[in-house]
Amino acid sequence: MTGLFAPAIAERAISAMPMPAGYFNLVLRHYGTSASAVADLLAGTGIAAGDTEPRDEVLLWQTIQQIRNLARVASPGWALELGALLNNAAHGTLGVATASAATLEHALAVLERYAYLRAPYFRLDSETSGQWYRLHARRQIPLEDAVWTGLVELL
Repeated sequence: MTGLFAPAIAERAISAMPMPAGYFNLVLRHYGTSASAVADLLAGTGIAAGDTEPRDEVLLWQTIQQIRNLARVASPGWALELGALLNNAAHGTLGVATASAATLEHALAVLERYAYLRAPYFRLDSETSGQWYRLHARRQIPLEDAVWTGLVELL
């Protein structure tokens, strides 16, 4: 499909992609320290405060809305703090695959190939030049700079 409407259709399709609820739930557990904090984190996500731990999946747009909420209410440095909580287990099979890779090169190749399955808002690609290796995170959906910066810091 071509034309002016194709990007909007593609954006809606990407935003509706499912992603594991683990990250969503981790944010709720760590930052939802009161009923009002939970309400702030869930605002606009379509997830009710009584259902604070979705089971398997949430939609990408719901996670992005939660991150927008978090960026609005959390103190500066929230992304680095949250990133520190993300151990291999938090990343599911991707964490297992990277941790069990034979070399750092293989682990980075796994991340480059499969990280979008855990977080479809970005894709990774890399380039090497001599002894340098550069990993790029590329947005897959339009995001405000403040939200994107937080997500890259978290990564």
